[in-house]
Amino acid sequence: MKILVFYDNFVRDFRSSFLLKAILEKYGHICIVRPLWKDGIYEIKRFQPDCVVMGQVSEYSTSRIGLFCHNHSINLCLSTTEVVEVNDKLLNFFLFNQIEFNDSKIDLQILPGDILEGVIRKEKKIIHKEKYKLMGMPRMDFNIVPELRDVEVNDIRECYRIKSRGKVYLFVSDFIYDGSAAQVDLEDRKYVDVQKKFDDEMQMKRTLVPILQRFLLHIAKHEPDSVFLVKKHPWDKSNFLESIFGNNGNVVIIKDEYVTPLLVVSDYVFHTESTVAIEAWMQNKKTVAIRPDFLGDFEKLKYHMKHEVVVGNFEELLAVINSYPVVNSRATFLENFNYLMDGRASLRFVQSIDKLSVKENKNIPANDFLDILRHGKFLLHVYMSLFGYGNSYLQLLQRHEKEKKSVEKRYRMPVTAYVDVLTKEQDI
Repeated sequence: MKILVFYDNFVRDFRSSFLLKAILEKYGHICIVRPLWKDGIYEIKRFQPDCVVMGQVSEYSTSRIGLFCHNHSINLCLSTTEVVEVNDKLLNFFLFNQIEFNDSKIDLQILPGDILEGVIRKEKKIIHKEKYKLMGMPRMDFNIVPELRDVEVNDIRECYRIKSRGKVYLFVSDFIYDGSAAQVDLEDRKYVDVQKKFDDEMQMKRTLVPILQRFLLHIAKHEPDSVFLVKKHPWDKSNFLESIFGNNGNVVIIKDEYVTPLLVVSDYVFHTESTVAIEAWMQNKKTVAIRPDFLGDFEKLKYHMKHEVVVGNFEELLAVINSYPVVNSRATFLENFNYLMDGRASLRFVQSIDKLSVKENKNIPANDFLDILRHGKFLLHVYMSLFGYGNSYLQLLQRHEKEKKSVEKRYRMPVTAYVDVLTKEQDI
């Protein structure tokens, strides 16, 4: 089959798409990898695929692509990339356009682990449960397989001058809203209270920053060889973190780095509610959630937080650093979160895709004059963004794309070697 793989977030998703492409090609498929934000329907009409792989169809913009695939008989496979939420919102990962379940529109969706499988099996409104397959989370393969996990580690150490004798503290920021909420489609704002999210984020900033500032003063005095890395969220286009920490000599603000090698070089990982904590647990890292607003009700937080060490002030943070508690529940959680934890979720996903066949009534129209004209206008906006004009979110996405060739170059040999091992075991 000809398979078009879309990635949503370059920093988070491109590397796993690169691995998926390599395995699909080993299985004899033609595979094209494209960014989802570059006019997905135009790309489908252009490449005429038999199968489309993407992350989700829950939002308005992605549901349009999903509906196009459904209406034109294109196999639609979802590689679930976001899997953690508050317990009563877990079904959101299986929605179509925020309002209905997606089982009538898709052909396959990954179930990363037992947690979400249990949610699916219990939901009576989902009719075609056979479309959801338990196989693990493909993008986590890079966090599990040493040959992939460690590709960028030496570059990270060299780039940020990380010393061997000091500790490395990593703060992973979840801040993404700057008031414009350009990341949220206008149609999706019917279901997302953007103002509340912005207000909540501002409140978190006001209470969190003083704690981090006191901690920075502490390590400057007592741990002068230590370094404090601040990892911006890939969707954060504000200068908030730079304005707070930019002049501190012990702080390195990181915009576009892949988080996995950052975890490898870190001793402690701080966050507010980030799912990066789960990836850190896979590497046996010590993590701490700093939540001055937390009153003890874990049901109000994303479900992984029940296994986290949560602190509310500087004194509690320091106490945890000096004597980190043992959290025995994390191992069981990881087993339930990511099926088998063997780094072969991408292979299982490809094997499931390989069982699909081209639909007989596939009928993809070609791009007409209006499509080409509209796409040309879009490309003009993309070009203008290179020079700082137009949509600031588009500028951010385009900046990420500039790293594609260097990422491909770094990973080509290790990915090829790993895929060769996988496929030899499968006798392909």
